[in-house]
Amino acid sequence: YETLPPFLYGGKTYTSVGVDSNGYLIVGGASDAADIAFQPQHFPDPARPNGVLAPYWTDLDGTGRPGISVATLQNAAHTNTWTVVQWDVHIFGDLTATGVRRMQVWLGANGTEDISYGYDTGTVGAPAPSPPAGPGLTVGAENESGTAGAQIPSGPPTSDYIVTTTPGTPGASLTYSLTVRGASRGTGTLLTAMSSDIVAGTTTLTTNIKVTRR
Repeated sequence: YETLPPFLYGGKTYTSVGVDSNGYLIVGGASDAADIAFQPQHFPDPARPNGVLAPYWTDLDGTGRPGISVATLQNAAHTNTWTVVQWDVHIFGDLTATGVRRMQVWLGANGTEDISYGYDTGTVGAPAPSPPAGPGLTVGAENESGTAGAQIPSGPPTSDYIVTTTPGTPGASLTYSLTVRGASRGTGTLLTAMSSDIVAGTTTLTTNIKVTRR
C-alpha cells in the first residue's frame, strides 16, 4: 500500500489501505501475516484482520490473470476523486472461465464517506466454494476494532453495493478521588486503568505526583 487521497470510513480519515489477493482491503494498511487470510470471517470478528472492506472475500488466485490494479480517477470537472482497487483473479484451483472473478472497491476522497463495491456481470451471482469443501464467501465491511460490522446474506453478490457507517460517539468521563500519604519527598506516578465490555482494550492514564515538605 502507499499514500492515497484521504477517504472517510467510520468517521475516521485514512490515507492508506492494505490490499489482499483474497478479495478484501484493510483500511489503514496491513501490519503483518496475521492480516492475510484466505478463510473469510463472519463480521464482526475481533480476530485480525480488522477494518476490512470485503467485496468478495474467499480463496482467490491471480495465476494467469491480470491480478490487482490500483488507480486514482477524477470526474471530468476535476471536482471529485476516487481511488479504485480492482481484482481480476479466479477462484483458487479453478482456472476455467467460470472461475474468473472481477470486482472493484471505490474510495471517494471528497470530504464525505463514499465507498462502494462494483462487480463485473460475470461475477454477480457467481458463488465461491462453500463449506465443508471450500472456505465460503463474505461480502461486507467491518470497523477497525472488529467490534462492529455486517455482510450480505449468505451467498454471492447480487448487485453493486454502497458501504455506509455510523461513526462512534464520544465516550463519557469518570472521576474518582483518593488520599495519598507521601513517605518521603520526591516524584512518582499514579497509574489508573479502566476496562469496559463496550470499549476494546484497557484505557490507562498516568498522573505525575510530586511530594514536598509541608
